[in-house]
Amino acid sequence: MINYNFLIKPDINEGELIKYKIIEKLNINNTHLLHQIEMTFSELIENAIKYSDKNINNNIEVLFEYNGFIKITVSNYIEEEQNIKNLIQIIEKIKHINKKDNLYFKRIQEIIEREKHGESQMGLYRIFYEGEFDLDYKIEYSINKITIIATKNY
Repeated sequence: MINYNFLIKPDINEGELIKYKIIEKLNINNTHLLHQIEMTFSELIENAIKYSDKNINNNIEVLFEYNGFIKITVSNYIEEEQNIKNLIQIIEKIKHINKKDNLYFKRIQEIIEREKHGESQMGLYRIFYEGEFDLDYKIEYSINKITIIATKNY
């Protein structure tokens, strides 16, 4: 069993450094699985950085478990409650979808067709479809803390 727990600053470079340290220690020969882990880790860290509350302790908690399954857990504080609601809405949609009803491609089509372009919010869809990870979340409303959990059996 491999278990890593990190507290990182909301900096993409620090997140990438931690990702490569973890990947290096995994000793996995399956390049497809490695890509899925790397992409999922990067998307979760990017989300945490993007939505972190800049006014309080904005460290990001990262937990990585590897033991017959892969579990990546990322927690951060979010300033705007609407961002929490948006993340929950996306994860709930993903959790309750039939995999044949491809939300990933539907989301791409929505982005192409909309008049205003901004945030794509594709990361969670990528984790589910490309990474083949299941997604879940925990919310601590009293402190505006969200934890996103990505799990995958291998």
